[in-house]
Amino acid sequence: MLLTAAVIAVVAASQCSAQTGVLRGGSVILKDGSNTITLKLPGSFTSGDYSLTLAPTQSSASATQWISNNGTGVLGWSSTPGGLVGNAVNFVPGVTQATATSGRYLMDLISQNTSSNTSSPGAFIASSVVDQSNSSATGLTITAANTLASATGVNITGACLSAYSLAQGTSANGFHTGLEVGVTGGGNNYAALFQSGNVGIGTSTPSESLVVNGNIRISGQKGLKITEGSNATMGIATLGVGGTVNVNTTKVTANSRIFLMDQAPNAGTPGTCYISARTASTSFTITSTNNGDRSDVAWWIVEP
Repeated sequence: MLLTAAVIAVVAASQCSAQTGVLRGGSVILKDGSNTITLKLPGSFTSGDYSLTLAPTQSSASATQWISNNGTGVLGWSSTPGGLVGNAVNFVPGVTQATATSGRYLMDLISQNTSSNTSSPGAFIASSVVDQSNSSATGLTITAANTLASATGVNITGACLSAYSLAQGTSANGFHTGLEVGVTGGGNNYAALFQSGNVGIGTSTPSESLVVNGNIRISGQKGLKITEGSNATMGIATLGVGGTVNVNTTKVTANSRIFLMDQAPNAGTPGTCYISARTASTSFTITSTNNGDRSDVAWWIVEP
């Protein structure tokens, strides 16, 4: 027997009235005036009796119950159907929302909005309200893991976000955003925190902590900040005897481009500074054309 309704939600027993129907001519219709449930016999059915059994009562402790099938045609009430957790997932009337039949997907939420100039999320997930100090809430956690230690060639994607249109002609003047993050109200607000792995923008194979395949524009008053200190890529060195100074840093390589600029002419007439020697992964030497130059010289290492 085929039940044409995909999912049936029923409110608590105290909130609904009974409807009945009789099997005639191969189908039964349960109708309350506007809503209808139709049951049809399978085409291969020729004779004999076939029964669908429904539990006579549902728990009044839950406002929403679901009708589930145990696989043999026996129906019953359930407050936590497979794939869902209690009432955490709400099915909105009028919006196409379906669970995918493929075993590759846990859930597939689809939102189809035919009206114009209206925003309708395919899935809106709200975390529990935090009502105490020093507590926390997570809006959405996605975990993709390989549980077979002997498995090889496993590629795992924690989350795949896509925003695209097949009808390019109708959206050529619009904007497609794969990910939009808005965070406000905290002492410190972070759009994203990456605890491990490389990040790629415009590339799927980043070889460094951050790889950008394209141009970078910095605007506003923040500019570019580079940390100075031990074994850094930027700093200030003071020229000594003979107008020279050795800078120790493991960041220098044989191909490093080292940029120099006087910050303060401390003694004599400043000369022109240049790199007179370098040892990869160890140090480099700054020398001035004026032996009496004692200037503070800023240096910056950039790799090609």
